[in-house]
Amino acid sequence: MASGLTAAMETEDLTAHPGFSNDKYSMLIVIGALYRSHILDYIVVEIERGIRAWDVDLTVCNLDEQLKLFTSQHSSYESKDIRGQKTFHFSSDVLDIKVVVNPSEGLLYSEVHSFISSIPRHKLLVLTGQSLEDSGDLVLHTGQFTPNDFTQIFSDEEVCQTINVFKLS
Repeated sequence: MASGLTAAMETEDLTAHPGFSNDKYSMLIVIGALYRSHILDYIVVEIERGIRAWDVDLTVCNLDEQLKLFTSQHSSYESKDIRGQKTFHFSSDVLDIKVVVNPSEGLLYSEVHSFISSIPRHKLLVLTGQSLEDSGDLVLHTGQFTPNDFTQIFSDEEVCQTINVFKLS
């Protein structure tokens, strides 16, 4: 019985999973609170290095082209409630990019949760900015984003279901 189930899973059409996409990529870049302005140049270089190291199928997603499109065609939103909080977004047929600068704890938690649960199978999550030395918590304008926050997100029922769908594929 187990071998029959395994064989069925191996031959199953991946598109049968609602919302599942093997041909779409997604990137979430978060830049936490920056209390030292000189660190931004370093962060930008490191983000670009991380993006360039991302293992994407260049026949499906031409990163250079998509990043140029992001630069010229992104939408932006600036929070009226949180000083300095900005969100930049771009979406094409193959790549979704969201950059969140100086987010609140609630916004970051929501963005990471949505990102993990989203359609694309191929994802790049970059959390950058100042962190607390003893815990590694990312410093935000209104608090920190902690490893415990990740644990809570990955324990969420919707996220667990999404991960289980990916495990079957």
